[in-house]
Amino acid sequence: MIPPDSSRRSFLKTAIALAGTTPLMDGLLQAQSGKAARPLLAYVGTFSSPLGDVLPTQVDLPPGNGR
Repeated sequence: MIPPDSSRRSFLKTAIALAGTTPLMDGLLQAQSGKAARPLLAYVGTFSSPLGDVLPTQVDLPPGNGR
């Protein structure tokens, strides 16, 4: 939920506070190394629908997003 005081000044104060506490928490957060049961496969990509027969319920109708 967005706080009611969502101004640029509030954002900057929060960002500075988080940046200032990050070095203090450096020793608390540590990565864990260990053998996984199986290898991890991650795919990060995009999907572009063809501009041909597009269903009317499809979200990205032609001519595409951003136009």
